[in-house]
Amino acid sequence: MKSKISYFNKAVFKKDMTQFWSLWAVEIVISLLIFIMSSVNGIIREYTGNTLNARSDIKESLISFTAVLANPIFIFVMAIVVAVVVFQYTFNSREMYMIHSLPVKRETLFISHYIAGVVMLLIPYVIGFAGYIIVGKMYCAGLTISMLLLAFEVFAMILLFYGIACMVVMVSGNSMMSISIYCVLNVLYIGFYMMFMSVNQMFSYAGRTVDMENILMA
Repeated sequence: MKSKISYFNKAVFKKDMTQFWSLWAVEIVISLLIFIMSSVNGIIREYTGNTLNARSDIKESLISFTAVLANPIFIFVMAIVVAVVVFQYTFNSREMYMIHSLPVKRETLFISHYIAGVVMLLIPYVIGFAGYIIVGKMYCAGLTISMLLLAFEVFAMILLFYGIACMVVMVSGNSMMSISIYCVLNVLYIGFYMMFMSVNQMFSYAGRTVDMENILMA
């Protein structure tokens, strides 16, 4: 009889989601506040009878506030916060030995914690982008495809930043050291990127940068 090997543990995932509910609850509140702020101006104009201006206002508000929601700095900060909180047991040797003594593989523990962290980071963005798409459909803003493309970009940033954060946390074994190394690595990346772009401009005659507002206006 073949043995079933699973690299995901529902109990570990559920424990993370329930134990750290306040973390993703705060993210949901922030995303809802941004969503309400981006929609209230156009909705007020809709009820006052200024429909044309309401549509244009909502479209502009969705573009500006979606760029705020998808800000890499916010994702950068939340990624390391979630990683430190989810893997905090690795900072205490006694607690780490106790958890690793359970009949669960370390690979299963890591993958379950990792997926829980990704879900915590994704929940507010799923709610926010779903709300933006619904409002855009209601007011014929025509931003559905652009929102989906931006959501894919945000998902990629979450995986990138959270992956780096988890790697740093697992290697360092200390919360403050993890935050310091994480910040240093990202600062080095920005420095190398700026250096690469400056060298690239010396040898290329044309260049084009694309930001989040360009994606939404496309």
